[in-house]
Amino acid sequence: MFFKMFLFLFASVAVALLVFLMKPDADRIGLGVGAFFSAVASSYITTAELPGAGIITLCDLINILGMITVFLTIMSSVIIKHFAVDDNNLPLAKAINRISMLLFLFGYIISNIVLAQMASA
Repeated sequence: MFFKMFLFLFASVAVALLVFLMKPDADRIGLGVGAFFSAVASSYITTAELPGAGIITLCDLINILGMITVFLTIMSSVIIKHFAVDDNNLPLAKAINRISMLLFLFGYIISNIVLAQMASA
């Protein structure tokens, strides 16, 4: 049920993480923006499927985590693009790109595992 409910959110985050496989000097902001709107739509759909609650639920936390992750990938892309404009900083942009991909990928996976474990305890 967990994966069925959040499959589209996970796909949105995966699309957002694809920007880190592109060249640092490529125009890649549009991919992140599309992923953000997809994450918002996924949040809307999952929230509509559940009964209303006056508190922040696990569903809300996972949707918020997904949207924050997508937003941070967009922010990271902007920073990387800023460094990649100058050819002297291109190696630095590539290094930030690799580190960001690993950081966001593993951070998102671990955060989801921790949230699911906390909810089941």
